[in-house]
Parts: sequence; structure tokens; C-alpha cells
Amino acid sequence: MYLDFSVCEKPEPTQGLLLDTIFYIDADSSYQIPRKEITQGKIYFLYTLEGEGQVAVDGRKISAERGTLVYMRPERNFSYGCVGENWRFWWFEFFGEAPIPCNLPQSFPPSQFPLMLMSQCLQYAKSGCWKLSVSLFYALNLVVQQYCEEEGEHAYDDRLIKMVDTYIRENFSEITVEELCRIFSLREKKLCALWKEVFGVSPKRYILNVRLERGESLLLKSDLSVGQIAAQCGFSNPYHFSRAFREKYGVPPVAHRKRNRLYG
Repeated sequence: MYLDFSVCEKPEPTQGLLLDTIFYIDADSSYQIPRKEITQGKIYFLYTLEGEGQVAVDGRKISAERGTLVYMRPERNFSYGCVGENWRFWWFEFFGEAPIPCNLPQSFPPSQFPLMLMSQCLQYAKSGCWKLSVSLFYALNLVVQQYCEEEGEHAYDDRLIKMVDTYIRENFSEITVEELCRIFSLREKKLCALWKEVFGVSPKRYILNVRLERGESLLLKSDLSVGQIAAQCGFSNPYHFSRAFREKYGVPPVAHRKRNRLYG
């Protein structure tokens, strides 16, 4: 295994970024980090050159194959390791804005200019010139952003929608629009535009509908009380659940349960 790195003890913001860690790692099959310490708000840049790794971000697995780039913003748990015989990759840690949504792998074929930027970022950081390093990293982010835009916005948006939708359905009882924007590094305006175009409703209404659909399923398939179902579906109290349920289905939860069990 080989690694080259630089860590800044007192990073200073430059170009709106605060970069404090750079790693170039050529790992073998023994390279496994079962639990990475998380710094809230920090973004992790991972670009795989050769081999394959696997990353788990808040319980979601991401495959890091050759030519795959991903920005990650973990909040609860974070682990990663080599898959197979080797995994050679670049790793940057920073605070700021990611140029593309986080936790969504993006194909980014290796080319001379971005690889040169990564290498020079590390060399300047090792010599103590962190401001130059950050400026080069900022340029790298612009290259990534331009590449993703040129590759086709619609195809990228489709993958983004699927990933955000999956995350909502896995965390419907507690997720908010603000948290979605933070987790995926999205502007709320962008998320709202996508959701209204595809689903015809705002993200907030979509989350509410997912909660109500889950609530209806529990009403018909379990003997839980309305209060228990409301709590499981993320409502602050049974009254709010009942009011929203009646608005969507036309009848209160108890009446809906009785009617469907009677004629089901």
C-alpha cells in the first residue's frame, strides 16, 4: 500500500472553500476503514483511478469504480474500503459548496488536466502553500461542474431524482426539505423545480403524501392505533395526521379502516 497526503492544521477559507485534507492512496485488499469519524458539514471528494472501493454513507452503499467521482456529506455514519485486489484513488476533505449533488456517483473519465490539478493540489499543500492548493481545487470543481453539465442535464437529473426519491422513502418519517437540500447539496429552488416537473407537487407535499400512503398501509394491514401510526409516519400528533389523511382520502383514518375492512 502507498499513500501520499497533506493535512492543514489551521485551514483558511479561499474562494469560498476551506480545504484541510488531501490524500492520494494506492491501497490493497487489506485497506478497510470500518468507521470514519464524521465532521458535521464537511464534504468528502472521492475519485477512483484504478480498482474498486465501496463507501457506506449513512447506511447507503456507493460503488467507487474506475473513473467514478462522488462528493459525500455524511451525517450519521461513514465507512469505506477496498473491493478486490486494489483501489487507487484521490480523496479531498473540505467545507463549502459541492459543484454537483452529494452522494450521487458521477462518471468522470480520467484526463490530463483534472488529474494534473489533483496532483498539484497535493504538491502545493505539502509545501505549505495551501492558498494555491485551494485555488487549484476550486478550479477542479469548476471542471467537474462543466463536465456534468455538458454530459446531459436531463440524464443526470433522472439519476438524481431516483436517488432523492429513494432517500425520502427510506427516511420519510423524519426527513425535511431543508435536510434533503443539505444532504444532497441542492438549492431548494432546484429541488422544487425538479419535483414539480416530474411529480406535479412540491417536495414538501410529496413527503407528506409518502407519509400518508404509509399511514394508510398501516391502517389496513395492522392493528396499530391512529396515534401509533401517526407517530411512526412522522406526525407530531394524531390530530395533524387525521386532518391530513381526511384531506387526501376524503374520510378520517378510523372510518377508512372500517370501510375497507368491511368490504375488503
